[in-house]
Amino acid sequence: MKYRKATSLVGTFLMVLCLWTLAACSTSQTTDAGSSAPTPLPGSTSPIKAIRMLDAVKGWALTDQNILLTSDGGQHWKNVTPTGTAYGKYGRGDFLNDHVAWIVSTAQPLDTKVNVLHTSDGGQHWQSSTISINDVSLLDPPHFLTSQEGFLELGVGNLGTGSRQAVGIFHTSDGGQHWTEISNIGLTNPAEAIGYKTGISFKDTHTGWATGGGASATPWLYVTHNGGHTWSHQSLPNLPGALVTTTTPPVIFGNIGFLPAEIAVSGAHQGHIMAAWKTTDGGATWTAIQSTHAAGGSSTGFVTGDDLYIADVHHAWGTDPSGDVWGTSDSFQNWSLLAPAVDFINALSFATPSSGWAISSTTLWQTTDGGHHWSKIAYQITA
Repeated sequence: MKYRKATSLVGTFLMVLCLWTLAACSTSQTTDAGSSAPTPLPGSTSPIKAIRMLDAVKGWALTDQNILLTSDGGQHWKNVTPTGTAYGKYGRGDFLNDHVAWIVSTAQPLDTKVNVLHTSDGGQHWQSSTISINDVSLLDPPHFLTSQEGFLELGVGNLGTGSRQAVGIFHTSDGGQHWTEISNIGLTNPAEAIGYKTGISFKDTHTGWATGGGASATPWLYVTHNGGHTWSHQSLPNLPGALVTTTTPPVIFGNIGFLPAEIAVSGAHQGHIMAAWKTTDGGATWTAIQSTHAAGGSSTGFVTGDDLYIADVHHAWGTDPSGDVWGTSDSFQNWSLLAPAVDFINALSFATPSSGWAISSTTLWQTTDGGHHWSKIAYQITA
C-alpha cells in the first residue's frame, strides 16, 4: 500500500529563512530505550499530529512530544518514545511495518541539526543519528525503499529574496545510521532555485522525482535516473486554467502513478484547487487528468495539503477547507462528496478502501464505510 501525506505548502515556505551553509555530517548511536519518555502521563491524551495506519488495527502516530503505536485500531496508543535521545517537536516519519520505522525531527522550524530515530522492533529499542546543517528545515518524511536504503530531502535556506529555495538530497544505505549528501537542488542552478520545494519520492533505487512550485503556471518537476546524484527538469503538460502550479511528490504503483498538484485558478472557479497527472509507463510520460467533481459540494474541489491520501491505483481521499471529505474510486477521474463538514482535518490514513482515520487539531476520527460516516475515537496514550 502506498500513501502520500504532503507538506503544508505555505508553512514549508515560511520555515526557510536563511542562507545556505554547506557543512553537513552524520553521527549515530544505539540506545536500549524501550521505556517511555516522561510525558504524557499514562491514560492522558495529547493531540495527534501525524498518523499512519498499516491495517485495521496496527498503526503509528506522532504528537509534539511522543512517538505512538497502536494495536487496536487507535483506541489505545503505547508511548514508545525513546529516552536518552532527541525527539523534536517538528517530526515526520516513514513506517515500513509495525516493527520498522524512522522518525526525523527538529526542535525548531529552522534548526542546526536533524535528529533521526530508527527502530526495528516496534519501538522497544532505537538507534539515533544526527545530520548537522546550519539553517535546516524538514520538508518531507524520509523515504525508505528497503529496511536499509532511504532518501531524505532537507530545506537548507533560501537564495536571497522571493520564493527561491535550495534543498539537499541525502542518502543512507545502513538503515539511517549514517547519511551522505549526494546532491542539492537550487544551490548552483538559478532555475532549480526558483520556487519552494514540497518533497521527493522514488520509484526504485534509480528513479525519483523532486517537486515544488512558485509564481508560475509551468509545473515544477525534476527527475533523477541515477539514485539522486543528478537531477534534470522533466516537462509536464500545463493544466488548463492554472495561474500558479505547485506539484507534490508522485505516488507510484509499479508503472502506474499519480502526480498531484495544487493550482491557483481564476474565473468561475477562482481559488486553489486539486489537480493531477497520471503515468502508465513508470513516470517516463505524464498526462493531465480531467477530473470531475460531483454536485453537492464545492465545485472547485479541494486543496492538496496534509489531507490527500492515495491508497492504490483506484482509491484516494481528500478534504477541502470546509472539512468536507471527498473520494475517488476510479483513479482520480471522478470525485464525490462523501461526508460534509466532518472537521478541519489535517491528515488522512486509509488501511483499506473501507477503513480510514483522520486527525484534526484535537480529534481522532474513524470511518468503516470508505469515508461516508465518521466517528470520534476517545483514545488514550499509555506508557
